Amino acid sequence: MSFEAAKAAFGGQDAIDKEQVTFKYLIYDLAAEYWHEPYVEKILAGMDKKQLLYWLSYREIRAGIEKKRMDESKAEAQSKARRR
Repeated sequence: MSFEAAKAAFGGQDAIDKEQVTFKYLIYDLAAEYWHEPYVEKILAGMDKKQLLYWLSYREIRAGIEKKRMDESKAEAQSKARRR
């Protein structure tokens, strides 16, 4: 497998440009961010499909909540700046 093929497995340039990542990317992201585990396959071997589905769902919800909070904070800061 080439490096380019490996990058394509994670979404390639679209993952960067459009933030359109693959399922494989999501799994590796979870391992790196939440489990601090460089060997993703080791983690997956101990999980069943339900556990993995819950982790992915949790990550999606958490990311949405964090984005909403950041957007609200940004809007509030802009509103305060306009009033000055």
